[in-house]
Amino acid sequence: MRSRRLYEYLAVMKKIENNSRGVVKLRDISRAMNIKPASAHEYLEKLSSSGYVEKIGRGEYRLSRRGEQELILRMWAHGVIETYLHKILGIDPDKACLIASKIDYIMPLDAVEKLYAVLGYPKKCPHNHSIPHK
Repeated sequence: MRSRRLYEYLAVMKKIENNSRGVVKLRDISRAMNIKPASAHEYLEKLSSSGYVEKIGRGEYRLSRRGEQELILRMWAHGVIETYLHKILGIDPDKACLIASKIDYIMPLDAVEKLYAVLGYPKKCPHNHSIPHK
């Protein structure tokens, strides 16, 4: 089920969770993603049935352990790819970030692991954000 859309939802949910003591409301997700509540609800139901989120009440959700792990894995892959594109290929950090966001969810994890080793296991991306360790 890996897709860019999955990671967008997980990232938005994590951001809202951090600001709301762990509860993510459907309306907050739809506002943050600029989509209709019905569309958000439909996709959240898919995420729930796949185990990425937990429904905790009417219109209330939270990331599951699986969702948290998937988000960390994506953030790790994104940071590694972005760093590689910038440091090794000399691509501008903003452009490297954009490119990484288009491929980080489809690149095989063993390939990302090799890039990570080649780079010397970086802790920060070119934008100085922490790269989580998977």
